[in-house]
Amino acid sequence: MDTAVFLSRHGLTQQYARQINDYFTPLAQQLIAAKKPEQPLVVTINGAQGSGKSTLADYLACYLREEGGLNVCACSLDDFYYSQAQRNELAQRVHPLLATRGVPGTHDIARLQRLVDEVRQGQAPLSVPRFDKAMDEPCASSDWQQFTQPLDVLIVEGWCVGTPPQSEEALRVPINQLEQEHDADGRWRRYVNTRLEQDYQPLFAQADIGIMLKAPSFDAVLAWRWQQEKKLIARVGHTSHTMNKAQVADFIGYFERLTRHALSQLPHRTQVVLELDVERRITAYHNAL
Repeated sequence: MDTAVFLSRHGLTQQYARQINDYFTPLAQQLIAAKKPEQPLVVTINGAQGSGKSTLADYLACYLREEGGLNVCACSLDDFYYSQAQRNELAQRVHPLLATRGVPGTHDIARLQRLVDEVRQGQAPLSVPRFDKAMDEPCASSDWQQFTQPLDVLIVEGWCVGTPPQSEEALRVPINQLEQEHDADGRWRRYVNTRLEQDYQPLFAQADIGIMLKAPSFDAVLAWRWQQEKKLIARVGHTSHTMNKAQVADFIGYFERLTRHALSQLPHRTQVVLELDVERRITAYHNAL
């Protein structure tokens, strides 16, 4: 695999090249070794917003294709967000905060489960949704990923992938200003937690291998998420669905509760954990594969 081409395509530095050499390539080789004949492999990647999980997912997919000869799909939990109309319906029926994409309950988990089932059953052709964040709407089906042959490996990355639900005690007290002002009675966070437990956990449990990019703290997430938004603005320009830095700070309030929960709980539940510093350099590596 031509690492230089990958680095150029993603605008990555030599720091990332070193991480590819030291961590990501050996991990990709382990995934190839873990792939059993006639049995598709499902891999999940958890990471806070801006941690680099989509880049890692793309690298692993490219390596598995080019070096392992495998048919691979890398997709994001974000690709399964509901449309604005569907979220607005949830906002009216359940809680106004559900109009904003992000938390469990705002994804079409049934659609993702169907994809996992199709992959497990060796079905083809397959269509995998995409979501346009600049428009805050699902892409037209003509822009979806298309696979004419059965998949060998499915990689699903997402900020809450693998995260367990919280206890009732943990839900009682608002965690930030968003919850204090807009969810004082806890209806929103309890709904999110219920969906996480009832709909998302059965899906997460079907992963063969779990990987985590562990942020040093939630405080790092704002800087990372703002970097993401600036890249989006550079690509599509300012739209009604792109955000300034203050809006990004407000937006990550939706993710704070479960991000903090994942940082405390997932390292003990995940086979591969790559601990990051604020510059996204790997400072520790735990591999139980």
